[in-house]
Amino acid sequence: MSYFDTNYEVSASYLSIEKGNKQFIGSKENRTCRYCGKTKPDVTFRLEAHAIPEFTGNKSLIAYDECDVCNEKFSRLVEDHFGKYLGVLRTLSQVHGKKGVPTYKGKDGKSRIEMEAAGLHVKGYEEDPIFEINEESKRVTVTAHRQPYVPAAVFKCLVKMAIAIAPSSVLGDLQHLCKWILEDSHTYESFPYKPLMVFEQFTPGPMPYKGITLLLLRRKQSVKDVPYLQFIVAFGNTMYQIVLPMPQQDKEILKKQIQLFLFPVPFSEGYEYGKTAVYQLDLSRYEIVRNEPHVMHMSYESAEKKETLNN
Repeated sequence: MSYFDTNYEVSASYLSIEKGNKQFIGSKENRTCRYCGKTKPDVTFRLEAHAIPEFTGNKSLIAYDECDVCNEKFSRLVEDHFGKYLGVLRTLSQVHGKKGVPTYKGKDGKSRIEMEAAGLHVKGYEEDPIFEINEESKRVTVTAHRQPYVPAAVFKCLVKMAIAIAPSSVLGDLQHLCKWILEDSHTYESFPYKPLMVFEQFTPGPMPYKGITLLLLRRKQSVKDVPYLQFIVAFGNTMYQIVLPMPQQDKEILKKQIQLFLFPVPFSEGYEYGKTAVYQLDLSRYEIVRNEPHVMHMSYESAEKKETLNN
């Protein structure tokens, strides 16, 4: 934590956003879209725009400064890919989206994991196995498959969230990223920047993050050798951390290797459900990834066997 205290200041923060009283970004009277820069009558603002995707559990943080055209584009071009990347994690973490906790369906549509009144219900078939039970270790392994997604679009979605909460003092530096995330196609040529790295920290247990936490950190003026902007979002069981691609502000550090530090999760080493797992993801791919396996593990205290009699 001392690394972040020494090198960064908090530009924007929203802590533990939960369903309830709504918070608004931007002005309802003088609406200008922060992404395309357009105002009425060139664009409309009829839709209720969620500052970050609703499938993260966001019901309360609303953007007055996102026009209907950009809202539709983001939903189709970047948010859809991030939702598909999360896949079964949204179900197992019990994160409520627009229509509640989503149901995960196996490749053939028969096997499924869904939220019912009594809890999670996992149904598998021999021809479409999605889970294995190890009675000795009291462990269930779920093997799901993500729907087709573009990795770079997942990264763009995280960038979009960062832009959504950026204050006016930072927003002027982000116009190249606004243009990039609004591109109709995902190509390296649209913004030749690599790598698109993400730190993903998964903490086991029943939804450790209550609500959604968002942080945008900006490098202090007296500091030169760390990335200019870092963004953190945490919801469900997972925290995501990215360095925003800022070629102008980071032109000096791009010439050399630097060490990045994980933002600390608020769970100690002795956390009762186990240690936080860390994954370093390179999302610098612009082609569609298909049928990617997504393996999750769950532990249980006891199991009860029931026999079914067939007439």
